[in-house]
Amino acid sequence: FRYRMLSDPMKAFVWLCVIGVVNVGFEALLSSMRITNYLMSDFYLLAAVPFFGLIYAATVPPGRVRSTLRAGSAMFVVLWLVDELIAGNMHVMNSLLSMAAAIFLVIMSVITFNAMLRSSTSSLSSKPMFWVLTGTIVYYAGTFAVMGMGSNLLAVDLHVFVVTWYVNWSLVIVSMLMYAKGFLCTSQA
Repeated sequence: FRYRMLSDPMKAFVWLCVIGVVNVGFEALLSSMRITNYLMSDFYLLAAVPFFGLIYAATVPPGRVRSTLRAGSAMFVVLWLVDELIAGNMHVMNSLLSMAAAIFLVIMSVITFNAMLRSSTSSLSSKPMFWVLTGTIVYYAGTFAVMGMGSNLLAVDLHVFVVTWYVNWSLVIVSMLMYAKGFLCTSQA
């Protein structure tokens, strides 16, 4: 089984993916039962953003970049808590929090990507984290506008929201293919 051959950050990423799949499953189940599932998305962001930041921090050498990634993870947790305490509403899609998560993840991915570029002596495309970073940037940069307009689109028309959400699902597929490529890379350094 390939799991044993993965680096520690990639093993952690496997668990993040499992959490994501379980989250989507619960969201789909709640939705099919006509139960509001927005709070599930908020809690997923609370887990995912810091988890990504810590995974990224584990892949870069000790120093300023690692500290920045850890600080970004902690800052997002504080932002999440403030948002939930002040503006949290489990009956409304939290578009601002989703946009903030996308911003954090794209910035942390770019910072990690830059650190990898500076320290790499071999082809980045042979490194699993390259594919994780690329998939994360593609998904969160690509869906930023959809996330930001989510609650507005729902207010306009459910059909418009569903059609727009196809952009989200298309980018999910693309990012998952990139993650799969990362898991299949032979270099786990």
